[in-house]
Amino acid sequence: MKKEGGGKQKPKYFMDMDPDLIQQELCYGSIMALTFIFGNQFGLMDMGRNELIIAIIGMDAVWGIIDLILFYRSDMTGLTRRANLSKDLHRDGDRDVGELRGRVHDEFQGTFLDMVDEKTRKEVIDKIMLSGPVEDPNALVDKWRRNYRRSAIGSCIVATFPALPPAICLLVISDFNTALRASGVMLSLILFNVGFMISPYRKPWVRILSGLAVVALTLTLTVFAALFGG
Repeated sequence: MKKEGGGKQKPKYFMDMDPDLIQQELCYGSIMALTFIFGNQFGLMDMGRNELIIAIIGMDAVWGIIDLILFYRSDMTGLTRRANLSKDLHRDGDRDVGELRGRVHDEFQGTFLDMVDEKTRKEVIDKIMLSGPVEDPNALVDKWRRNYRRSAIGSCIVATFPALPPAICLLVISDFNTALRASGVMLSLILFNVGFMISPYRKPWVRILSGLAVVALTLTLTVFAALFGG
């Protein structure tokens, strides 16, 4: 599928995912896989090639499924809360305007509205307070439910993805120790991408340093986890 302008559109399951969430899931999946890789390299685990592949894929898949359930339920809880707020805003009869205004204000915390001046923020909330109800609230809820479901499935897929590079290395590289080292390098590249992509800075060299810092920090924590049974 293509969007206007000729650019390729992201697959559906990733269209509704926050970019930061994608990097977060990649980081988690990589750390899980590295824990098994380091555990074998340090002699803390005694797994054969096939056992290690199954363990890495299984752990990342389990982690992804846990996030799928938690993220979907969290999103649906937020959606229900906003739907209830919308009903309270537009119901007939007496309304506690101050209480409703505070609830609307709370819904915008952690969004771009935090970065605008107080006058603009007040104007936005005023317009919402005076707005009418949506034409078909059920259709709107169904739409967001589908979006949240796709996002949750996408998070599961992304969390499981880091299991693939070490699985491929372990399958195609005959020497077991070399395969373990290659797996570590591949996962480190994924972690570097995480640090590079989540960096809030624009200068390339600063983003590169951010990527290297994430690699160093996560490798240190993963070694600690492997040594102490994490």
